[in-house]
Amino acid sequence: MQVDIGRNTARLTSLQLQTGPSRLEASGSLNNFASPQWQVKATGKIDIREVADLTAVPGLDRGIAALQISGQGNKTKWTIDGKGNVTGGSYVTPDVQVTGVNAEAVLHFTQDELTLTQMRAKLHEGGTLDGELRLLNWSDDQQQGSIHVNIAGVTLDSLMAAVTPRQYHDLGFDTAATGAASVEWKGNADSLVAAAKVRLNP
Repeated sequence: MQVDIGRNTARLTSLQLQTGPSRLEASGSLNNFASPQWQVKATGKIDIREVADLTAVPGLDRGIAALQISGQGNKTKWTIDGKGNVTGGSYVTPDVQVTGVNAEAVLHFTQDELTLTQMRAKLHEGGTLDGELRLLNWSDDQQQGSIHVNIAGVTLDSLMAAVTPRQYHDLGFDTAATGAASVEWKGNADSLVAAAKVRLNP
């Protein structure tokens, strides 16, 4: 870590953080120690499980996220924006099980809200999901979240593996699904509701 400190400023020229598979490199500045204003830029890779621990988003199970972000703010209000991609991601809840996902998205993160837009995911078994995630009041018990996706070219076997018990995963049909799906919750994962409307194409 390299830091330059002035009379009422501090400049972080280089910082490296590593915990397990997560590694971040960052730089930034802090002005006015009495009423701090900060700026930061960071790049690196983060274990998705650490994101799940921070935000309490139900279902985030595994994967590695590569990030390029920048942010600014003060003690009470801040914003972080950037983009990222995930390799080997998994989303697992009692109603939905999706593994081996590679995805990309645009991030907007504030003290009140976390959003991932322009999300595009490619499934291990084939097919794509496009959509967005929105999470309000992410840091308290009044959390409200939603994930909405459009489905294209997802095989029936992949779809059944995501939303049904194992004995229904292979129905013997060579077909693909197109449509939309959503997951919503308030408070915690106990209130999670999943819904889907899809069309099967031969």
